[in-house]
Amino acid sequence: MTKIDLKLYRGYLNDQELVVFGHIFKSWAPDKYRIDRRGIKHAVSIMHMFNIKPVANILVTLEFKGLQVHTKTLEDGYFRFNIPFNQELKSGWHEYQVSCQFNKFGIVDTGEVLKPFESKYGIISDIDDTFLISYSGSFF
Repeated sequence: MTKIDLKLYRGYLNDQELVVFGHIFKSWAPDKYRIDRRGIKHAVSIMHMFNIKPVANILVTLEFKGLQVHTKTLEDGYFRFNIPFNQELKSGWHEYQVSCQFNKFGIVDTGEVLKPFESKYGIISDIDDTFLISYSGSFF
């Protein structure tokens, strides 16, 4: 039986549209491997990270506030929902649920979407590109 992992990213919505996206991988998603180990365990974790395979053409279902929508993954395992959404909803974080089925094995995961608060100003922070820590400098 093949293991699959569903990696969801934080989505967003406004008064017209809901956007949710993610990946489906065979085995585990890249962020599930522990790379803070030492010695041979570190090397094995790094090798596993480079052997991750995406799952293409899998039916994915999104459920959010009574809405149920389907799409399929692309060749790289990526999926994206861009759907019209005009229901009245308070600003803040809201949970959504994504599910898929692969070889009679199903997986369900919950993610978050943000409906921004109305304000005069907005701040965009892109600090994740500023700092990069790589534990692959040494094979062990």
